[in-house]
Amino acid sequence: MTHAPPPASALERYLAFAFAGADLLVEVDEADRIVFAEGAFQARFGEGAAHFTGAPLTRLVAADQQHQLAGAMAMLRSRGRLSPTQLRLADRARTPAMLAGLSRPGRSAALTFGPVPEGFARDRAGQRPGDMLRAIEARLRARASGALTVVEVNAAATDQATLANTVLEALATLAPGALPDQLEAGRFGVLTDAAPGIDAARAHVQQALVTQGIAADSVSISDIALDQGGLTPAQAVRAIRFAIGRFAAQGQQGLAQLGDASTLSGLIAGATQRAAGLRAAIKAGRFSLVFQPIVGLADRKLHHHEALLRPDASEAASPAEFVAMAEAVGLAEELDLAVAAAASEALGHAPHAAVAVNVSGHSLESPRFLENLVQLCRARGKQRHRLMFELTETAEIGRPEIVEKALALLREAGHQVSLDDFGAGQAGFGYLQRFAVDFVKIDGLYVRNALESPRERTILASIIDLAHALNSRVVAEQVETEAQAAMLSALHVECAQGWLFGRPTSSLAGE
Repeated sequence: MTHAPPPASALERYLAFAFAGADLLVEVDEADRIVFAEGAFQARFGEGAAHFTGAPLTRLVAADQQHQLAGAMAMLRSRGRLSPTQLRLADRARTPAMLAGLSRPGRSAALTFGPVPEGFARDRAGQRPGDMLRAIEARLRARASGALTVVEVNAAATDQATLANTVLEALATLAPGALPDQLEAGRFGVLTDAAPGIDAARAHVQQALVTQGIAADSVSISDIALDQGGLTPAQAVRAIRFAIGRFAAQGQQGLAQLGDASTLSGLIAGATQRAAGLRAAIKAGRFSLVFQPIVGLADRKLHHHEALLRPDASEAASPAEFVAMAEAVGLAEELDLAVAAAASEALGHAPHAAVAVNVSGHSLESPRFLENLVQLCRARGKQRHRLMFELTETAEIGRPEIVEKALALLREAGHQVSLDDFGAGQAGFGYLQRFAVDFVKIDGLYVRNALESPRERTILASIIDLAHALNSRVVAEQVETEAQAAMLSALHVECAQGWLFGRPTSSLAGE
């Protein structure tokens, strides 16, 4: 059911507010459907404002920015207002815009989209780290075409910040609408509508390096076409995450070891060949757990530990790659269950400890996995509350309604649940809106940036306020200094995790 436009007097007030510095004004109902629109719609979208009445608000925002829009609307509904938030419009130019708003009685809200003040954007393209991956995933879910070009530059004698700025600038001008990102020191990726060609891309990057006086020992480039073949969107997303993780960790050499890495289906085929060995490693327990403390900020006392997976050296894989490989070949359930079993066994030797185990949304979508997990937890008897779970964003959740029920079942059984790495993945705000959790773990990037920028601190404070408004406590990750701890305490963060409070250890003994 939609609402009628507000009376003329109210319209005048909203218009005065909006066009003091905004291009677009919309009013949305409680379902975030547009019930009133005014402004430069024709100039931006090629259609007048009237064409947008009755459309979902998401129609105005670029596909890869939907997670930011969801978070902004959650903030608005929670607090009654929305401070200016940067995102990109769904017009051809992907225009950067500042979204602000006020909620109105009846859960409707008035929103303005205004220009981004000069100097406000994070960088030349106005993007956040990770925008490239989010844009790729949005294309894969929409079954749209595109290409990922990955670039490795070996220039050891060069300042890495200068190198990164030079390469990112070059990749941003490689093709119209190109979206670059740095994946690791000396390793970059860029999303384009079509592969620019390896020779052309190499020449473009090399010319930029020469212009800046950077002597590169080598520039290695390869393309991955985003054609999904017979893969589902969820499988394609897992494949690209696995490929990007492998490239970030091992460069072009690691990517080449996967076999045909020129397409997503080729990546999956190469990974599948390793599936038998990976399944055997999981079954044989060729991994170990280390435990990092999470403490209460008020008293610095231990609250619980997080269990972190460490593959055996014989597996020749980093923890992130080991997990990504399991997800890519459909072994996430087996790995998550094996880790939960190992953590449960560790609890048996530490009767006063509590341990949180990572579990992917992909696993929780499986009724069989949930049944096995519940059975494992029951073995702890009345002590099962000491086993906690952290919902990770490493895998796309295709059926959130099933995960919602699974989390509710775990909480009813006495297990506390956390939303892990909030802000680092694709659907953090969407998950927080939908899933009731006991803790929200804020990604360490927010913690580091908040000390350097008042604007970033405002963003962090808003996230904390939102989590508290939804009856969740907050854990801050990667806390390494007393200055960070003091700032987080002032922002009413309950718990923290990081080297300031302890590094991962191999035993829970003595807890």
